[in-house]
Amino acid sequence: MLFRSAHASHPDWRFATELVLTQLERQRQRTGYCTGGSFGIVYLTEALGEHTQEIVNTLKTRSGIRDWIGTIGQGVVASGVEYVDKPALAVLLPDLPPGSASVFSGLLRPPARNARAGNGAWLAEHAIVHACSSAPELPDLVEDMAGKLRSGGLIGGLTSTRKRPWQIANDVIEGGMSGVVLSSEVQMLTRVTQGCQPVGPAHDITEHDGHLIYLLDGTPALDVLLADLGAPPGGLIAEHYMQRISQGLFAALAEAGADTEVDYQVRNLVALDPDKRSIAIAHHVHGKQQLLFCTRDPQAAHSDLVRICTEIQALLETTPIKGALYYSCASRSDYLFGGQSKEMEIIQQQLGDIPLIGFFAGGEIAGNRLYGHSGVLSVFY
Repeated sequence: MLFRSAHASHPDWRFATELVLTQLERQRQRTGYCTGGSFGIVYLTEALGEHTQEIVNTLKTRSGIRDWIGTIGQGVVASGVEYVDKPALAVLLPDLPPGSASVFSGLLRPPARNARAGNGAWLAEHAIVHACSSAPELPDLVEDMAGKLRSGGLIGGLTSTRKRPWQIANDVIEGGMSGVVLSSEVQMLTRVTQGCQPVGPAHDITEHDGHLIYLLDGTPALDVLLADLGAPPGGLIAEHYMQRISQGLFAALAEAGADTEVDYQVRNLVALDPDKRSIAIAHHVHGKQQLLFCTRDPQAAHSDLVRICTEIQALLETTPIKGALYYSCASRSDYLFGGQSKEMEIIQQQLGDIPLIGFFAGGEIAGNRLYGHSGVLSVFY
């Protein structure tokens, strides 16, 4: 049975919410859709953010569903469509086994990692999370939360708004991390798409200090960067190569033993030091990591998005998808896919018109990692 989902755009929050509720009720009456909902997920664009409390109250009252999670994004997405810079909301109602979903926040504690339900299921297997981008030590917060789960399987994104960074965890709150913890009875499959094209091979980071990288493979980091771009080492950086560096060159970090073709975290390249021949990236480096330089590439982004959809299809084979969530970097859609809704249309073409919602985030969360410039696709089955 398919989860119920709905989305709508309208400048009046009451009308937009009513449109969503009408769609959900029509699906409840249709064959093939779940009639209930264990909890609700709602994503709002910042144009509706000031009405978050009223929208959540209305959804609770009219749907009869007590537990809700969600947050604000620069845009929200649904199957085949994106709403950016316009008032919109999207809702998904997962219908899961009783007792398999526990909403948490700074006010509500999640189940303990080794807690079990009466039927023996592990209560803390996966989690859907939202976090404030200004939360202190955010990567550590993500890793700590992942460590509270038996699978380590977080998915989610950072609130993305120029206004109040509201989160929803039954109540409307602000700051920190919140979401829902799911038990081992819930079946989920997640893949991450990067949308980048590597420039040269992966290099061992052999000398570093915080976000500064001095040596790669025992060679000055700036010389390695220039060599990967085809420039001669040493001396001044020619204008041609400076242009390539300034127009979309990134640093990607991979953990020791990871598949550097797909499993890496993209970070901005923020500074070059021609005297010390070093580079600086927007991430603190630790030992036993590798670094590869990459560019954001529309063709690579399209191919990689198709790849993760194909992997999901192959792994599930004939098992139907019940619903899905997608978290995309706020900088991806128009630039990498050539127009609004193109990114979501690709997913729809590959997986069909499944119940799917998500939002454009200020950072994407998968596993125990905080990503950037990526997309995180997770399906319930």
